[in-house]
Amino acid sequence: MLKLELLTGAPILPKNSARRVQPGPVGTLGGINAGPDTVAQTILQECQIAYALTDCSLRIIGVNDPRSVVPEYHQDGLGRLLTEIVPELMVYEETLIQIVTGKLAHFQISRINRARSNNQIVYLAMLFLPYRDQAGRIVGLLHVVQDVTEVGSLEQEVTRRRDELLLACDQLAQQNARLAASRAESQRLGGLKPSFVSIAAHELRTPLTSVMGYLELLSGGDAGPLNDQQTDYLKTIEDAARRLLRITNDLLDAARLEAGRLDLRLQPTDLSALVASVAVQQASQLEARSQHLSLQAPAHLPPALCDVMRAGQIIGNLINHARKFSPPNTTIGVRLSEAAEPGYLQISVTDRGTGIPSENQAALFKPFGRVENATANGVDGVGLGLFIARSLVDLHGGRIWFESLPDQGTTFHAIFPIADQAPPAELCDLTFP
Repeated sequence: MLKLELLTGAPILPKNSARRVQPGPVGTLGGINAGPDTVAQTILQECQIAYALTDCSLRIIGVNDPRSVVPEYHQDGLGRLLTEIVPELMVYEETLIQIVTGKLAHFQISRINRARSNNQIVYLAMLFLPYRDQAGRIVGLLHVVQDVTEVGSLEQEVTRRRDELLLACDQLAQQNARLAASRAESQRLGGLKPSFVSIAAHELRTPLTSVMGYLELLSGGDAGPLNDQQTDYLKTIEDAARRLLRITNDLLDAARLEAGRLDLRLQPTDLSALVASVAVQQASQLEARSQHLSLQAPAHLPPALCDVMRAGQIIGNLINHARKFSPPNTTIGVRLSEAAEPGYLQISVTDRGTGIPSENQAALFKPFGRVENATANGVDGVGLGLFIARSLVDLHGGRIWFESLPDQGTTFHAIFPIADQAPPAELCDLTFP
């Protein structure tokens, strides 16, 4: 049977009991002789456990509270009802009566909190058991209380943080839902953009084709002879129409590239001949600025595996970019060679411009990316040439990059896979026009 002791050290027994409690065997605790009662008291103190005994009417007949777990026990608690000392138990009074009447084996309250006089919040765990005499009869109630403030505070902190985490998770889920909706809308609009650009470019190109056809008829004299002034006007109109047609074609190509609807027809191609063909096409623009194009290439360069039309477009865009940014009366250099990467040919186009500002280099190959000095120098274009060139080079399995120094010009490099290996020959020089 459990033996309990008051703070005075006297055994806690019912008043009508004359039985004396014999001391247990003496042991040693920390080198000091200690009996079982001393050990029990030490455990109660260290674990911050207090207890109270009541009679069957729940009136307190004894307490042991070594660490003031329930300070009210020491405020004339003896003889008072347990529910007066611990008012939180008033709602459980019927349950406590069931314990002292033997209808309930035990009852436990895992956590209650109360405020001390210094506004400190403490948490108490309570256990209720029947208190029996030597004959095993229930003669009262054993109320065990443990101070679990540290555990309770930790649980409160864990609960608070859990609630904050749940709130953050809920907010994150809502944010993710908004982002998903925004992404879906962006993808929808992104899918509409190439379609819109493609339709708009097609609608522009159809009348432009007719305009170009009639301009050619007028220039050829099919509608009658033209005087010098009319011829000059007609040439201005034709140049503007050709420029607008180039922009329209660039918009169409950009829309196809973004939509992934552009296919290549790869075949062995002589890059030297392709550069010469592109130079002839741009001869009039080069002559207008008194510029020259110099091609340096091996006489028997291995053929490249590329789409002739699209590779010509890449070369044309690079030469056109160099032409726009090179001053009049300068030479644009084009060099063909085997690349440092095995199995590739390299084309390099060098202009004599002022170079590309460092702050503009990151956006150079992006759609509609234009350098600041382009606008300042009156260079026309919408900023699609290099974007298209990079995209087409990527489709060929190559890569494109540039080197630029202030006031020393810029060199663009692009590589194409070799279709057939052949030994390099001596370099030759060609100049256009």
